[in-house]
Amino acid sequence: MTYTLALERSAPTGSLALYDGERPVLTRAFDTGHTRAPEWVAAMGAALDAAGVPPAALARLLVGTGPGSFSGIRSALAALHGLALPFDIPVLGLSSAAALARREALVAGADTVAVIGDARRNQLWHAVYRLSSAGRLSLAATGAAPGHDGDDFVLCGWDELPALLPANALLISPDAPRLTAAKAGARLADLLAADVAPVTADDLVVLWHSDPDAARRDPVPVYLHPAVAT
Repeated sequence: MTYTLALERSAPTGSLALYDGERPVLTRAFDTGHTRAPEWVAAMGAALDAAGVPPAALARLLVGTGPGSFSGIRSALAALHGLALPFDIPVLGLSSAAALARREALVAGADTVAVIGDARRNQLWHAVYRLSSAGRLSLAATGAAPGHDGDDFVLCGWDELPALLPANALLISPDAPRLTAAKAGARLADLLAADVAPVTADDLVVLWHSDPDAARRDPVPVYLHPAVAT
C-alpha cells in the first residue's frame, strides 16, 4: 500500500490530500469555521469513495498539529484515529508551522525561515527553521529535526522578538491579519504586510516525504500555554 491521506485543520481554510506515493490523487479544501460540525468528516469519506480508495488501502495518515485552531486540530486527530483504529493504520503528526516554513523557504529560495504567530495572552510564538541543500528541515537553534510538538516553539513578547530572530531569516506569519493591529518595529511591520497562503494538507505530505522519520508517532496538538488548573 502506498496511499497517504493528510488532514490539515489548524488553518482557517482546512484541507485534505490523498497521495499515491508522491503522486497527488486529490486535494479538497473546506471551511473550518465550524470545527465541531460533522459535515467535513462526511466530506472526507465521500472524497475517499470518489477516488476509489477504501480506508484499508491507506498506508498512513498525516495530521497537522499546529499551532493554530486547537479545536480544529483535536477534531482532525479524533477523526483520523477513528479511521485508523479498525485497520491499524499509523497516524503521524507534523507541525503545521514546519510545513509552512518549508514551502515558503523553497518559494523564496531562503535557507532560514522564522514562523511567527499569535499565542494570545499578549504573547507571540515563533520557531526558526533551516532548510538543508538536501531539502530537510531542522530547528535553527539545535540543528535537530523538528519534534512537531510544543517544544519546537518559543513564547515571547513583541519587544523581545526582534532580538530572537536571525538577521538573515525570512519572516512569515500565518496570523498576519490578527497581528497587524499590534505595535511592531519596521521589520515586523513589513512581515505582517506579506501575503502568506495558509498551510495545506499537500504541504504536510511534501514535508513528510522530505524526512519521514521526523514525523511524530503519537501526535498531540501544539499547545503553547500550560493547562489551566480547575
